[in-house]
Amino acid sequence: MMCTLEDFRSLALTEQHRATLEGELDMWHKHYLPIGQTVLDVGAGCGETALFYLKHGAQRVICIEADRYESVPDYESWWDVPVAEVSTVDAVNAARRDYEKSKKKQHPYL
Repeated sequence: MMCTLEDFRSLALTEQHRATLEGELDMWHKHYLPIGQTVLDVGAGCGETALFYLKHGAQRVICIEADRYESVPDYESWWDVPVAEVSTVDAVNAARRDYEKSKKKQHPYL
């Protein structure tokens, strides 16, 4: 049985989330079903998609909502993301050689 907008009336949705739900519910029924027992809902918003999945048979919905204003602390370090070690492109191979030369000049930060 398909859910209706009435099924979502108990959620405290923002105006934007309510408008999205009203505009996309039919599309959700078409493209989001069938679902598995566990659903990962990334960008969970106000929980409207989590409720949708639960209404349609999911046993568990894991919701993740990122806070765009939250950031990781400064660790005063950097990530070593090297150039590809194997390539058929000459420019990539040259960049790898430069990377390896530069890597030898590095000193541990302690």
